[in-house]
Amino acid sequence: MVSSTSGVTATKLIDKLCDGKIVTREDIDEVYHRKLQCSKDDLYEACQGIITDHHIFLLQAIKRDIESTESIISELSSRIKESLSEYENATEAEGHTRFKYKNRRRFNSGDRLGYVCFPH
Repeated sequence: MVSSTSGVTATKLIDKLCDGKIVTREDIDEVYHRKLQCSKDDLYEACQGIITDHHIFLLQAIKRDIESTESIISELSSRIKESLSEYENATEAEGHTRFKYKNRRRFNSGDRLGYVCFPH
């Protein structure tokens, strides 16, 4: 129904289910957007059914794992930025404002979009 369990839509619905609440059609209306690859009715139906304590336990474990991964990505991004800062100053001194990379690969990490750059 959703492409990622870490996306905004899925997170809001999963949080509601983990809190023991029932997802209503109004809840679906609040989070639904056109980028979803399903109808509102399909998303609503997917949120209906029996959710046991074990399901909630597993969903919460997945959420903790996603949060941990996001934290690691943030730390790595800061570290990379810090490591590259000395080169940024060198290129500014030469009149360049950006690095030029031949190979640039796009990645998507949950709600974050970024690029991994490979020098020539």
